Amino acid sequence: MIFSEELIKKAPFATNFFEKALNSTNTHFANGFILSGNDISLQYELVLEIAKHLNCQNKTENCTCTNCSWIKKNAHPAIITISPIDYTEKNQKTISVSQIRTLKNLLGVSSPYHRIIIFTDATEATSTPFHNPPFKENRTNWAPEPLNKKVFGASPSNALLKTIEEPEGEVSFFFLTKNKNDLLSTIVSRCQCINIPSPIQEDDDIEIIRPIAQKLPFQTIDDCFLGLEMFETLLKDNPAELLLNKIENHLKKSLEANITNYQATRYLLDTINKIETTKNQLRNFVREQNAIESLFFSLKN
Repeated sequence: MIFSEELIKKAPFATNFFEKALNSTNTHFANGFILSGNDISLQYELVLEIAKHLNCQNKTENCTCTNCSWIKKNAHPAIITISPIDYTEKNQKTISVSQIRTLKNLLGVSSPYHRIIIFTDATEATSTPFHNPPFKENRTNWAPEPLNKKVFGASPSNALLKTIEEPEGEVSFFFLTKNKNDLLSTIVSRCQCINIPSPIQEDDDIEIIRPIAQKLPFQTIDDCFLGLEMFETLLKDNPAELLLNKIENHLKKSLEANITNYQATRYLLDTINKIETTKNQLRNFVREQNAIESLFFSLKN
């Protein structure tokens, strides 16, 4: 297991997506990702966990190798955060072209590591120490904030495009934002976009359907089959409508936690409507197996 149980609980879809991507032997890990959602600190935490896996010397859980220890302290030279808080330019409020030039020069030097470049807005705060090129010992603390076109404008974005497409060595770029549309389309088109809904306060009511809820939205047909298989197992001891109500209640709580996240709310509302339709079908004596199968295969992202 690549991610901690706590992180899986906070971001089940994203951790499931990256678990598959990192374990795949058939595909190259992508050069660029856009993470969207309201909880930017959660996004940053996720990227650090990905960085640990890519650079771990032992590939074991709870590893204490040099690389994992450095990354845990956010002090690894190959994990670089780019934001307006750079301290190379006074009173800077945006990411500049000069920062991109500095980054490109740094990436031009060979490295034994899989380098992770994180783009985010930031504010000075009591949080994790901030690290940018060039390395500075005397820095204040910081907190990540969502990236947007004002902070990361056309000039620095365009200066980075070729580097995202053709990086030297093993490099992955992560852009942290509330909505992918807050970034220039030239950046979006070069990245995989992963939405990370904010975690919700759960109660014991979700426990029975948690394995299914954590896989939503389904990414592949195999995921649909697996979700359906788990649901059918639960049907042996529970009425279908009761289980559907539990999934729907979980989705409604997630909707409340992500009400300003357009991508998340659109998916959540659509899924809730599909569940309501299925419940109405069951009440009107549509064959249960057909209604449930139709629902699960309609939930593929």
